[in-house]
Amino acid sequence: MAMKIPEVLTDALIYIDSGMCEGSGDVTLPSFNFITAEISGAGIAGSLKVPIIGHTQSVQLSVTWRIPTAQNFKALSPEVHEIVVRASIQNSEADGRTRHVPVRYHFRAMPVEGTAGTLSQGASVGMTTVFEVEAQTVYIDNKKVLNYDKKSYVYEALDKTGQLVDFLKPIRENLGR
Repeated sequence: MAMKIPEVLTDALIYIDSGMCEGSGDVTLPSFNFITAEISGAGIAGSLKVPIIGHTQSVQLSVTWRIPTAQNFKALSPEVHEIVVRASIQNSEADGRTRHVPVRYHFRAMPVEGTAGTLSQGASVGMTTVFEVEAQTVYIDNKKVLNYDKKSYVYEALDKTGQLVDFLKPIRENLGR
């Protein structure tokens, strides 16, 4: 059976507060480390670490800019920024054709760290901005595959069947939210 194969990230652009960033850079996407609780007791052989559904530790996004620009420095302003990373993924399709699939990452985040980089002749500067992410939505081929918002108490992700499910909805309802 022939299948489609995601091959490579063709390119990506970074937009902050609706403006494309000149010079662009590399993005280190966030890791999700769920808050856990350790349970033990009668009926459990030892102890077990269980994730608290939809609750994460600090979620951070890092952008390493190739060359500093005024717009990159705006990203250091101590306020919430809307950050969008638009990318294109090259796929090899089952029929042998190549298809380019759009991928978008939307973040609502605030800067928590910045480094000026290194000045070295003929090289990128490597100025870095680290953001604390309070909300993130990911689209692949224009289909929402993740929507996470700490302040709105939302954690939507694809379940085992491929359906987008809000795993925090029953908790919000239990809390009267």
